[in-house]
Amino acid sequence: MSNFYTQDYALISVSNEISNSEIMSHIFSYMKDEKPKWNKIDLKFVMKSFVDNSHILTALRNNSFYAENYFMYQNWYLSLENRDFEQYYSERPSKLKNTIKRKEKKLAKEYGYEIKIFTQLGNDLDQAIQEYTNIYNKSWKNPEPFQAFTPELIKCAAELGILRLGVIYVEGNAAAAQIWITTKVKTLIYKLACDERYGKLSAGSILSRELFRVAIDEDKVKEIDYGVGSEPYKRDWMESVRELHGICALNMLTPYGIFVTTVDKAKYQLKSLKLKYSQTVQATD
Repeated sequence: MSNFYTQDYALISVSNEISNSEIMSHIFSYMKDEKPKWNKIDLKFVMKSFVDNSHILTALRNNSFYAENYFMYQNWYLSLENRDFEQYYSERPSKLKNTIKRKEKKLAKEYGYEIKIFTQLGNDLDQAIQEYTNIYNKSWKNPEPFQAFTPELIKCAAELGILRLGVIYVEGNAAAAQIWITTKVKTLIYKLACDERYGKLSAGSILSRELFRVAIDEDKVKEIDYGVGSEPYKRDWMESVRELHGICALNMLTPYGIFVTTVDKAKYQLKSLKLKYSQTVQATD
């Protein structure tokens, strides 16, 4: 139902009359008749609010599954509430604004820089995609397991008119790039990359400021979403946070499901006993 490029998702009801619980029950009735049976279901990157309100855990437990939800990541986001960029930026932490101001002055004086934002298909975008790929390969991030995915995503977003691919050039060289996907209501900050040679110049932060300005003042979105992850720098730009959870369900109709569930419960009980013993010892002391 998802992969590691997925930001968030949920079950889709085919009609308003069919609840998520009924959909799950239908899936499970199919699973019980199939051979081999599924041992495990693991739904990832699900909003906690969806977990709390969808009754999926109840449906899983009512269909012979041992099911629990677990925390995965934070999802930082910003609700604009009719603010323009000037007002929004004035509310950012002083440390962030001072750093950008100082670094931008140094960058302009000693190196020279230029920011371009690519939105449409064409030779310019093809060149920008190559520059983004080169930057990513020179960044701190792990290599992409599927090299064609991000370039094709960029082209698809451009075809749909929702691409904002920002690149900052230092001394004529592409130094940092960011992929933003923007709809009428919301923009998603999907991918960031920075050539480590330019990291100390805060080229990525300067580019971020410009992309925030475009999203707020030109695209006039209502929400900016910083995607999946709890990186500290996101707090400087964002104001609110949601939790992303997973739902893990083990099939109690299979030997694997029974075994793993038994081990999992035993570990939990052992952990509880250790905690109670520790509290008893502390109370005695």
